[in-house]
Amino acid sequence: MPASDWNLGRLDTDASGAGLTPAERRGIARRTQVIAIDTSAATSDRQLALRAAIAGASVLADEFDGFVHDPLLVRIERAKDFAAHAVVVPLGASTFRRDRVEILYEPKSEGVVRVLTAGLSRWGAPDVEAVSAPVGARQRVGELVLAVAEAVANGNTSGTVQLAPDDLLRAADVDRSALETEASAQTIPLRTVPPESGDPNDFMARIVPPDGEGPMGYLQLTEHFFGRVLGISTETSSGEGGGRDDAQRNLEKALASWESTRASGGAVLVRLPFAIPGNGGAEAMWVEVKGFDQKTVTGTLLDEPLAAVSVEKGAQVSRRRDEVEAVTVRGGGR
Repeated sequence: MPASDWNLGRLDTDASGAGLTPAERRGIARRTQVIAIDTSAATSDRQLALRAAIAGASVLADEFDGFVHDPLLVRIERAKDFAAHAVVVPLGASTFRRDRVEILYEPKSEGVVRVLTAGLSRWGAPDVEAVSAPVGARQRVGELVLAVAEAVANGNTSGTVQLAPDDLLRAADVDRSALETEASAQTIPLRTVPPESGDPNDFMARIVPPDGEGPMGYLQLTEHFFGRVLGISTETSSGEGGGRDDAQRNLEKALASWESTRASGGAVLVRLPFAIPGNGGAEAMWVEVKGFDQKTVTGTLLDEPLAAVSVEKGAQVSRRRDEVEAVTVRGGGR
């Protein structure tokens, strides 16, 4: 067909053709012809449609000295680069590979992104999403999404995925040194959800963390495999039972001795809950006490918020003493 029928002029060649030279990107608009390839086959572990589409596009692009535009993954590649995605494993073997899909990051609110795959429709499968991940942990959440996507592409329709550390090494190309040495396999529930506007698939599979679909739930699930992702406190407390009572007793003792130890470097840290926007619960963070009275403590926030984005590290906060969930005393000869 004529290139004008493919709307080549509307392509963002700088974004889609990141692997091309500037001259090659400029030359795309001067191309006069487009060959569109569409394949169709029954869904099976042979994945004939996926194999045929990549092979056919690679051969034709090479024959006509062309580029390959992949509208689903929003990529433009040289023929030889696109050919590297070809499926050459035996029939029935897994055809999922990191370079055959894309991970997308969609901002949802301040400090929160949706992480999703594009490309699983070519396996006859739903794309996978983590609906609200902390921005700072998005790469690790994306690697978790890729590992789940591999299981879905390989035909898992059970509604749960049994995910082990080796799955992350294989599907997301994670370095083993990044994984927790004691990380165990985890059962991850999936829930079918309708697509959002602009999604690459007609149906989606959402990862449902055991601790909820908020940012902290996804972070805690990710940290099961990677350990502490952002190097800060992600502990939470319900504030019920002995934990809160112990904290209140320790707070009284710590504040009573603090005024006599702070001159020599003594410090009191208290853990407080901070609300996550959108009724997302609370994130517990540490505050270094700078002052107090009979009802309140005032201090400096030490942690970088993950999801409680109404405050920032270094902010001065004042809270009721009965909100304190934990107490730590440092220095001052103690």
